[in-house]
Amino acid sequence: MISPRVLVDLSQFIAFPAASGVQRVLLHVLEGLRRSPLDAYVGVLRGECVDVVHLDAAASAIGEVFAAPRPLDGRRALVNSRFREAKLFDCRPGEIDLLFDAYFLPEPTYVPQILAVAEALRDRAIIPVLLLAYDIIPISEPWLLHGRHQMRTDGYFRLLASAENVAYISAQVGRDIETRLRRGAVTNGVILPLGADGLGRTRQRQAPLQPMFVTIGTVEPRKNIPMLLEAMRTLWAGGGQHRLTLIGAPGREGDAFLDEFRKIAATDSRVTWFEAGDDDLVKRTVEGATALVFASEHEGFGLPPLEALSLGVPVIAAAQLPALEGLSAGGQVRLPEMTPQALAEALTDIAVPRVNRALRRQIDSLDLPVWRDFYEAMSSWVANTIHQAPVEAALCRRQ
Repeated sequence: MISPRVLVDLSQFIAFPAASGVQRVLLHVLEGLRRSPLDAYVGVLRGECVDVVHLDAAASAIGEVFAAPRPLDGRRALVNSRFREAKLFDCRPGEIDLLFDAYFLPEPTYVPQILAVAEALRDRAIIPVLLLAYDIIPISEPWLLHGRHQMRTDGYFRLLASAENVAYISAQVGRDIETRLRRGAVTNGVILPLGADGLGRTRQRQAPLQPMFVTIGTVEPRKNIPMLLEAMRTLWAGGGQHRLTLIGAPGREGDAFLDEFRKIAATDSRVTWFEAGDDDLVKRTVEGATALVFASEHEGFGLPPLEALSLGVPVIAAAQLPALEGLSAGGQVRLPEMTPQALAEALTDIAVPRVNRALRRQIDSLDLPVWRDFYEAMSSWVANTIHQAPVEAALCRRQ
């Protein structure tokens, strides 16, 4: 039996090889397809042609992005070089639905040329067009982004609103798309929760003697890093020597705060900022923390708290975080409202050794999602979507 051929469009990643949560998910998308019976390839739009790259080579190149900290230009040069070396052949965008059985766009894109390819394939309706959706924050909470960036997202969200094959990284994303973007159900929608075990699964019975908190994420308004710093200052004003480690690239928080935080990290031994870091650094830092603090209230999922729990470390997070939906509350301090005062109180409480030990014991009973389930659910969804495609489409391809 011939395996269905799937083209995974990574043109957005080549154009802007960020090293954030979305790109980490891309690695798992490729790993899931690699383990599946599907015959998957990666496509990269270059001008009027699409370079087709072997799946393993693409995964290796993305892995290199996370293997060592590099500036954006360095990452772009690296992945372009690796993808060019691994090119198998090229085709025109209009030939994609002649060569492949499905087209999969696993990353949001705001590049008009990439959107045009996806829209043309959708309109011809010869092969299924599949999307992986992370959130609709640019249009549901536009105040969290600069207006110029928010306007650039319109094309992608129009595509998402018209797509009939959409996977959501959380139930909340599905609800947002169907009630706020489409105002109707997606014909072939599926929830694919992300795995908690990307950094491993361990038990951390003892908190550090000196309280240390870690937070992970790009420094942008929705992450509430200024609020967390204010809460830490409350602890310091009371004589506490609690430490704070931030792992995350500078984002759209504003130059004034970024400069302030850099200055604090350079002059105050209680504060550390890693503007870039590989998985080893993240794992080592989280394992050595009293707790992971995730102050964001606006997420499509919110993976860092789950990864911390998988490493046996308690977390402080917003009660409405999509990643926590359906998960029992063991090992967690869930805040109904994220304020500096609520954060300061939670930080104080979770640093008490007796409380911290109790939370760590509770983590053992959690049924955390794993990436293996994501791989299996995603590959089944893709395969079933291909098999359920109308017979007329297959006949059209043969003609």
